[in-house]
Amino acid sequence: PPGIGNYTICYTYTAPNGCSAQVCNTINVQFCCDTTFQINAGPDVTICEGEVAILNVSGCTSPVWYAITADGLIPVGQGPVFDAIPQQTTCYAVICCDPLYPACCDTDTVCVIVKPNPVLTWSLPFTSICNNAGPVTLNPNDIYVIINNIPVPVNLAGGSGFFSGVGVSGNVFTPPGIGSYTICYTWIDSMGCSETVCNTINVQFCCDTTLHVDAGPDTTICKGGVAVLTATGCTGNVTWYKMAATGLVPVGQGPIFDAVPQQSTCYVVICCDPYYPACCDTDTVCVNVTPLPVLSWPTVYPSICNNGGPITLNPADIFVIINNMPVPVTQTTGTGVFSGPGVVGNVFTPPGIGSYTI
Repeated sequence: PPGIGNYTICYTYTAPNGCSAQVCNTINVQFCCDTTFQINAGPDVTICEGEVAILNVSGCTSPVWYAITADGLIPVGQGPVFDAIPQQTTCYAVICCDPLYPACCDTDTVCVIVKPNPVLTWSLPFTSICNNAGPVTLNPNDIYVIINNIPVPVNLAGGSGFFSGVGVSGNVFTPPGIGSYTICYTWIDSMGCSETVCNTINVQFCCDTTLHVDAGPDTTICKGGVAVLTATGCTGNVTWYKMAATGLVPVGQGPIFDAVPQQSTCYVVICCDPYYPACCDTDTVCVNVTPLPVLSWPTVYPSICNNGGPITLNPADIFVIINNMPVPVTQTTGTGVFSGPGVVGNVFTPPGIGSYTI
């Protein structure tokens, strides 16, 4: 066809005798779009909710994209590349018209299938922990994904997941310092769709549990004696207190304290960390005071001559008060010795004239 229009086409026939005749017909040539003009929007695409589907059309430079809705086609973009972010499964129509023949257009359809993201729950709250506490193991069994309206532990749901956050390494959280820390768990289902759920761990200041002061075991002294009390395990400030009916009475400082109680008394030692003065440890030690024995020696010795012989001293003449009763010391479990000038063992030998205390 030379162009659009009506064309008469004739056929001339010549017989063998040389006579000829002509017959004609008409062909109408009308405008038609080029059948080679075709566009392709590519195959359908599956994405997770919230993701972007990058749609490409080939065979056209100036297409228009439309979302297919119940109300018809709604224009959503232009150009060969269109970023679709549907919240639900949506089909798109792309229309491209021939720039030389604008009435000649081609169309294609592509659908974006939107998979919903998993719904996670992490309802187990973490209790506050100390800044000097050991690592906390994070258990994925505490996290659930909703499947068919039923919470299922993520480790039984077939996907994969991981913990993240400050102080988190693998499944372990090590307190990096005092404060509130957000720990998150991201789970990816078998379709590749993911969701993240977070929880909070509060790290609070705690005194070092290794600070431990020891005042030693209880001790027993005789009345008037000294009990040397020693506090070990403390590198900070040590203060000793006497326990009285009115409360604690400060009596000394330093790791060693010389106690001279007149009756059985308990003492409290308090040690405070030099770096954290509010962190203190305490211990108690009691000093049991045993009263001194009460002795009597009723024997009266007569005067003797300087040249008299030795005198034997008899410990049975000496009594100790037990339960308010005088008892010869020889009948008790204690021990005793004589002493004085001229005394050797149980014998007194006059060293000369005079008065001698034995």
